[in-house]
Parts: sequence; C-alpha cells; structure tokens
Amino acid sequence: MFKNRTFTLTTTLSALSNVALLGVELVLPLYLQRVHGLSAFQSGLLLLPGALLEGLLSPISGRLYDKYGIKTISLIGFAIVALGTLPMLFFTPTTNLVIVATSYAFRIIGIATVMMPTFTEGINALSPSLSVHGNAASSTVRQIAGSLGTAILMMLVSFGTQIGKSEHLSSVSQLNHGYWFSFLIAFLMAILGFILSLRLKSSSKKTTL
Repeated sequence: MFKNRTFTLTTTLSALSNVALLGVELVLPLYLQRVHGLSAFQSGLLLLPGALLEGLLSPISGRLYDKYGIKTISLIGFAIVALGTLPMLFFTPTTNLVIVATSYAFRIIGIATVMMPTFTEGINALSPSLSVHGNAASSTVRQIAGSLGTAILMMLVSFGTQIGKSEHLSSVSQLNHGYWFSFLIAFLMAILGFILSLRLKSSSKKTTL
C-alpha cells in the first residue's frame, strides 16, 4: 500500500491534520485554565464554536473535494490551519478570550476541510483489493500520529516552561512561554502540510467514502 505515492502522501497529510486537531484540542484548554485561570467548563465553552463548525463543515468538505480536487482542497485547508494557528504565537495572559475562541474556530475550518478528503483520496488511489487494508492502515497511522503529536506538544510545554523559569519569569509567564512552544510546533506542522500538499496531483477521482 505504501508503495503507492498518493496513498502515502495523503495518509501523511491526514495524519498531520489529526495531530493539528488533537494536539491543540489538548493544549488550548490547559492554556486557558492554567494561564487565564478559567474553569474546565469555561474553557470547554470557548472551544464549542470550533466543535460545532467541524460538525457542520465535514459533510461540505466532501462536496468541495468532488468539485475542486484534493490538491486545491488540501492547500486551502492547511493554509487556513496555519493562519488560524498564527495568532496563538502571540497569546499572552491578557489576550482577549474572543480572539482565542475565534483563532481556534478558524483553524478548525481548515482541519475540517482537509482531514477526510485526504483520507478518502488515499483510499481511492488504491486498487479495490487493497482498499480495505488501506483503510485500516491509514486509520492506524492517524491514531498513532495523534497520540505521538499530543505527547510531543505536552513535552514542549514542559520544556518551554522550564526555559521561562530559568529566565526568572513570573509563574504565569513561565506557563505562557511553555504553551508558546507547543503553538509554534502546531504552526510549523500546518506549514509542512501546506508544502506537502504542493506535491499532490491536481486531478481527483470523483468518489467519496
């Protein structure tokens, strides 16, 4: 299966989008609770608009994939993820919570746009005899990538916090510094997804799963 260039590339892109989703879904609530002092309920409410957008846009992304093809959809999707993550690099303990919620919701638009179309394109690229195995393999890669991605982001939070401590920052600023590292990696992942999307073929099979 992984000898198929399109399957390998789209599986990688789907895995990156899964990391972008799960990683920030874990880090952002912790940022809101530990840096801004919000409760778990309040931080959850701030993420709710993004969750609703993901549910609404996922079916629409399939239609856009049929109409415009995987390359266009993937480039636009990862560009939106990058633009939505960029403001997070400038989050401080006094950042307006509306900006936080808006940035998260905006990046979710990109993730919803790219996640399932890249997965579908990879399965479509395989022969019928390999499609079932490709489905299982791609799903497994996405789950492993999501787990590793969230672990790496949390490790970076700890690393950045220690750097802030060595610079004698306040406790809140130390935490903010730690979360900055995780947001930076999330931004670079979106950029990597955009660059890899340039290698996709413009044509697309008009079938969705």
